[in-house]
Amino acid sequence: MSLAICIKCGARKTSAGALCDVCGFRGVDIEDLARSMFLTDHYQQPRELKAASRQIQAGKFTFDDQKIAPIVKELQQEPALVERLRRSRPFTLPLLIRVLLIALLITWLILKLWRALSER
Repeated sequence: MSLAICIKCGARKTSAGALCDVCGFRGVDIEDLARSMFLTDHYQQPRELKAASRQIQAGKFTFDDQKIAPIVKELQQEPALVERLRRSRPFTLPLLIRVLLIALLITWLILKLWRALSER
């Protein structure tokens, strides 16, 4: 899952189990995990996720229990999946590596520009 919506504030997240960067919510019980999974691009189209996000932000979104029930059942049958969702952390490069990669890119661009100008 690469796109998810926070069930509490409607912000965009990277996955159903990810901590929300805006409100800090992360579902831990099975019902919240099922709702979080329901609001992902695995279960919904992007336009439906955008609409749900707006409705959550406006305080008007409600979950259809009939649509959530099969996901709850799946999670109850897959305890390993529940644990994986609970421990989900998005992959990010450490800050130092990001800074070094940006510095390397800038250096490469400067050298390329310098060579192009010196050839004239």
